[in-house]
Amino acid sequence: MMVDIFFVAELKNFPVMKKIFPLLVCLALLYFNTRAQVAINKNGTPATASAILDIQDTAKGLLVPRMTEAQRLNIDDPAASLIVYQTTGDKGFYYNSTNPVLPVWKKIGSDAIPTGGIVISETFPNTLLENNGYTPCGMYTQTGTATYGNYGRWTPCKTINAFDFSHGTVAAVWTGTYAVYYGGDQTKTEGKRYNPANDSWLSVQSNAGTELRTDFSWVWTGTELVIWGGETSAGDVGTGARYTPATNSWYTMSNTNAPSPRRNAKMFWTGTEIIIYGGETGFNTILNTGAKYNPANDTWTAISMANAPQTRDGYSAIMAGNKMVIWGGKASNASTYYNTGYIYNPATNTWSQMSISNPPAERKNAFIAWTGTEILIFGGTSPAYNFQCQCYLDQIEYSGGKYNLSNNSWTTMATDYGPIFQSGSFYKAAYANDAWVFFDKGGSCYKPSTNTWSKIPIGPTMTGNTGPAIVTPIDNYFMIWGSFQSQGVISKYYQEGSIYNPATNTWAKEVSKYGPPATSLTIPLYTGTELIVYGGPTTYTETDALASRYNLNAQGFGNAQDKTYFLYKKN
Repeated sequence: MMVDIFFVAELKNFPVMKKIFPLLVCLALLYFNTRAQVAINKNGTPATASAILDIQDTAKGLLVPRMTEAQRLNIDDPAASLIVYQTTGDKGFYYNSTNPVLPVWKKIGSDAIPTGGIVISETFPNTLLENNGYTPCGMYTQTGTATYGNYGRWTPCKTINAFDFSHGTVAAVWTGTYAVYYGGDQTKTEGKRYNPANDSWLSVQSNAGTELRTDFSWVWTGTELVIWGGETSAGDVGTGARYTPATNSWYTMSNTNAPSPRRNAKMFWTGTEIIIYGGETGFNTILNTGAKYNPANDTWTAISMANAPQTRDGYSAIMAGNKMVIWGGKASNASTYYNTGYIYNPATNTWSQMSISNPPAERKNAFIAWTGTEILIFGGTSPAYNFQCQCYLDQIEYSGGKYNLSNNSWTTMATDYGPIFQSGSFYKAAYANDAWVFFDKGGSCYKPSTNTWSKIPIGPTMTGNTGPAIVTPIDNYFMIWGSFQSQGVISKYYQEGSIYNPATNTWAKEVSKYGPPATSLTIPLYTGTELIVYGGPTTYTETDALASRYNLNAQGFGNAQDKTYFLYKKN
């Protein structure tokens, strides 16, 4: 049987009991079987189930035998795990780590470091070490040290059968199960599905109707990846197909009433239809025609030209809800730029012109974003007459506007603390949750709700002279990652970055360099829990990951950086 024995009385006031107590304990232990548990405390608490002896007190401790080093070494046949406290030499607790026949004594705890041993401290002075028998003895700087902590974690994706494409045009979508990549040029087509659940790559079924073309248009409908148009070795094409990842199968789209062959057309999904608009054909002939495609019945309907935009190049385009918006751009005449815009309603197949009251100045290649209620326009270039060459040259625009879709009105966008575009800059922009982030070597964040800009504070170093490879939303943050060093014909990308918090205009955390190699084809896909970053083939070793998964909330290594350490010697 299992019996608890409680010793709860204070014995110091009972001289007789002091003499007979040891005898009582011995008798009690002889009476009960060897499975009995002993609890020594003042409140009658039973011994814990896993302990043969459970001692509890809040004012007194437990003393183990104390002896000199010689006495410890002279113990006959010390049992394995026998503990004593050594009072001479290298003082401390010791235990026998082996057996009674060949005992090996080891010191316990942090003071187990022998006299003369060196430990490393990140701080100086370190009073805790100095109060426990350590003396400063030196310092050194370690180059490229990465600390472990709340930086997020990269998990390299397997390279076996991985997507392996570094140029041409690439479509990339997250389906909810797979990251699908489909790329092509006039010499090669590559298609793969990556499953993060089991870290495996599967091939995308080949399809002759979409192969060996570049500059094609693509869109994800929620169930299908649609590829249309582009350029082959024989010229521009006006054909397309729909790929279903769930069944790994293609469906060839009808050509009846389809748009004319073209490349680089705008392509949008309305929720029920696909819109194809604009693009170019032949020797840079700009188009302003298009059509809408209904996948449910595989039919095309031409986009009305009534009140449609003039033929223009370099315009900004976006889906605003279920409507397509075209704004700005330039005509074939280099001195004619536009600051007008048009809204296409696919449900009625009609165009309407945006307000011409207080729009941003005319320009091409402006950044554009949709907030859910407003269209944002900023940056781009406009013409300026140069008297030296007596010609028009592009000048950089630092202004913008907000267009309210519901009341057809413009609001001038603030410019204070906005991004500073320069010739040769490589700004990337992304919008999410009332934050429009622009970033190159530095950046700015625009809040549409307050019409204000904030300069993004100087943060972790971006090694390259331009960058980054990606600026993308992730949860309520933005990942800014992969700087670029332009060195003439030789360029280099750096695996580094940080997480930006637009709510507080601060850097939330570093992003370790241990992600995939950054290249000119760096593609981010967010799954809801991880950001899959495809970097593509590089000039690095073949063992480098082509893609990695980044988990914002996991523990991992930060950026490697120079760090000074302090050395302490044990007295």
